Amino acid sequence: MSVAIIILTLDEIQGINEIMPKLKKEWAETIVFVDGGSTDGTVEKAKELGFQVIHQHNKGEGNACRIGVEQTKSDFVLFFSPDGNDLPEDIPKLIQKIKEGHAIAHISRFGKNSISEDAGWLDTFGNNMFTFLVNAFFGSNYTDALNGFRIIKRSIFEELKTVCEPLGIEQEISIRCAKKGYPIYEIDSKEPKRIGGERKMRPLQVGALLSYQSSGGGMTCAKFAIQGFDVTSMDLSENALHKGKNLFKHMALEAKFTLGDLFHIPIKDEQFDLVFNQGVMEHFRLANLDPSKGIKEMLRVLKKNGTLVILVPAYFSPLFLIYHFFKTFNLVNKYWPYTDQDFLHKHELHNMMKKAGCQNIVVRRLWSSLFFSMIGYCKK
Repeated sequence: MSVAIIILTLDEIQGINEIMPKLKKEWAETIVFVDGGSTDGTVEKAKELGFQVIHQHNKGEGNACRIGVEQTKSDFVLFFSPDGNDLPEDIPKLIQKIKEGHAIAHISRFGKNSISEDAGWLDTFGNNMFTFLVNAFFGSNYTDALNGFRIIKRSIFEELKTVCEPLGIEQEISIRCAKKGYPIYEIDSKEPKRIGGERKMRPLQVGALLSYQSSGGGMTCAKFAIQGFDVTSMDLSENALHKGKNLFKHMALEAKFTLGDLFHIPIKDEQFDLVFNQGVMEHFRLANLDPSKGIKEMLRVLKKNGTLVILVPAYFSPLFLIYHFFKTFNLVNKYWPYTDQDFLHKHELHNMMKKAGCQNIVVRRLWSSLFFSMIGYCKK
């Protein structure tokens, strides 16, 4: 059984100076740094201490983790951040759990016997809230679904096919392990305050990204592609399409990507058997736009007997409650990852579709969705 410790850094010179002398090289067969472009001497110091440094050319913690896994060959990989939040002495504890037969183990900052000196009340609320949601909807029993200080069997990490960027791989691993039935052993521990540098994560924003899937971001499109569909992804944002292309490239999938406006779709009539719309309708009313016009355009490019599916955030759902909590305490601009949005009742989505000419409309709540989305669909 071999272990590689992957140390994730971005301008952590102070942490390197204080933390790395406490990390013993005999703990693992391989110790490598994956650096995201440090300019404060982090890379130079790591090399001075005798460590290999892998330079990350793309952004994001998820990307850094994947690079570290790709560039090592151990049976297990352990992710560690030398920013003071992770205790070096917990590394042997994680490795010991692997020796005892566990495939995955992580440190919990919010377990019964845990102490976090770094999380304020807002961070604690955000972590507990999203950990609760993960447990409720994916059948897990975590006390901390958002911590990345973990060890995991290489074959399992590769099977999970993580895609989250720029942050979010911690909860993505937690969710995907729960869905696949891989238990994670939790070790209660202490999270000290950060040492120097700039904090990279905002827990409420990261938590709100927990189940974020945009058409341009590509996760929904990727799921269709995996099932064998010929996929065309359209978005008004070039940045969203770029993320979608990168995702498909990472997952070795194919699709066409089109820049376009839902009110004027740049595609000929009756081209698709299925048109799926997500993350759009909830913004139209706030912009004083008629969503039925966009629905008419989707019907136009749909083949006869094809299916139109529209997914929207539902009124009085967990996402609705979270959003209004942010609004109440003026936290939307700081923490909310989306633009300002609306939440719909079933009859409102039904009326939008009816006005556009849809017939035999079905609208229902998706209780299995993390944030209780609502779906409307019809045949052309």
